Amino acid sequence: MPPSPPDWITTQATVTTCRFQSSALSAMAFGVPLEQKFLITFDYYAHARLYSGHIGSPVAIPQDSQIPVAYNPLACESFMVLLAGQDGIKLTADGYNK
Repeated sequence: MPPSPPDWITTQATVTTCRFQSSALSAMAFGVPLEQKFLITFDYYAHARLYSGHIGSPVAIPQDSQIPVAYNPLACESFMVLLAGQDGIKLTADGYNK
């Protein structure tokens, strides 16, 4: 049985980009506006290997900021980011290997 999120290892990821996503474009493409207006990409190290991920965020996170990431020790490309916003929003996402 794979480890569950409480068994995952926590580390810090470095934000590499923060891009604004136009909700008008997403409304045209998908029929609904985006709640997550910024696309945040980041890198993190797990077992001496570099991994990357991305999340949508309602607020900008500056480049080079550190954000907490928990990753699965048996599949390091699987990660979870938990960020509490001013309104208590928690963001989660799955990752991919760079």
